[in-house]
Amino acid sequence: MSRKQFTVCYPDRSRHHVSRTERDQLLLAGLIKLKRGLEYDWRGQVQTLHSFADLAKLQSHSSEQLRRFLEGKFTIELAGKRHSERLETPEAMAVRLEQSGQLVGAMPDSHG
Repeated sequence: MSRKQFTVCYPDRSRHHVSRTERDQLLLAGLIKLKRGLEYDWRGQVQTLHSFADLAKLQSHSSEQLRRFLEGKFTIELAGKRHSERLETPEAMAVRLEQSGQLVGAMPDSHG
């Protein structure tokens, strides 16, 4: 059972606890931003739904999961030494650089 140790804070001041996997997906999609420690602020679009029929709108927006690393391991040979590593996706690299302060600006829209 995964621990839900990360907290997402919404504009209406509600909070939602998420797992590491859910947090990674939200970060890669550009929907949350680190606030402090284990807390993240919601940056995605807020929608107000007035009936259960409106929930159908949310299903049409579900996209394939974004990944932090490319599938498989890659072997790199440098100066006669070989080492294996997983390669980051461009989305994950942008999130990592933005969090470290090396990349300034908004995340590109990955939904087209």
